[in-house]
Amino acid sequence: TGGADLPRVIVRWGRQQGVTIRAVALDHHEVTAAIARDRSTAVPEIRVVRADARALPLADESVDIAVLTSTLHHLSPPDAVQALRELDRISRRGFIVTDLVRSWPAYMGARLLAFTLLRNPLTRVDGPLSVLRSYTVKEAQALVEASGLGEVRLARHPLFRLAMVKGA
Repeated sequence: TGGADLPRVIVRWGRQQGVTIRAVALDHHEVTAAIARDRSTAVPEIRVVRADARALPLADESVDIAVLTSTLHHLSPPDAVQALRELDRISRRGFIVTDLVRSWPAYMGARLLAFTLLRNPLTRVDGPLSVLRSYTVKEAQALVEASGLGEVRLARHPLFRLAMVKGA
């Protein structure tokens, strides 16, 4: 979940629509989960949990929609397949996975940003490295096929992004 920005946006959107949305925000890193917890104290609909995407501590079909953002590139192919299976296991309606797409233009763009606009030293190193670790569309398709989950749609999006969507 990182800093839990996305869960907070989703919960607040639900409030504006008159819909109660409860979110379980998960992060593997203890410090990051603590930051997410701290930033979400004013949003009681969010529960932050430290967990691993390969072994989610949630019951089968316990969430409507599972979302995994900018995480797949941190996982080896077997671990990415396991994470996709876990998302499918816990969701009733489906899942959405978004991540970077590896390509030379994406890498060069990340390097250009890192050395011109980005000031955080960690981001300057992590951005280009994340692109190099990400999957190509063909590799992402192979992950989906290896997961055996059936109908998962892949779509490319602007700025070298990829979405994998299953269900509603």
